[in-house]
Amino acid sequence: MKRKRFSEEQIIEILKLHNAGAKHADLCRQHGISEATLYHWRSRYGGMQVSDAKRLRRLEEAKPLAEEAAGRSDARQCGTEGYRLGEVLRPAVRRRAVDHVQRFHGVSQRRAYGLIGMDVSS
Repeated sequence: MKRKRFSEEQIIEILKLHNAGAKHADLCRQHGISEATLYHWRSRYGGMQVSDAKRLRRLEEAKPLAEEAAGRSDARQCGTEGYRLGEVLRPAVRRRAVDHVQRFHGVSQRRAYGLIGMDVSS
């Protein structure tokens, strides 16, 4: 992956200079960036503070993990290690098991039914 030359804090400082009235051509020449880069930064980080950029970075780092967890289909990969359902016979007990999986493992109702081995229509 390509290493970034500028941190979010530096980008926001450059954009503050741009908003303060500095000419974009001078800023680009001074910092060694193209005008397209400056406008891309402005569309992405415009109006942000440094704390907002840090929060955005944390969210972007967590996003692939959440997408990966949502795409998993079996209980072992979804974070339910050590939870063995055993032989559940009655539908009422199975529904309680589905509620447990939803509440404690944060999966959707449909995925919980699949993990338990139940049909959604029951």
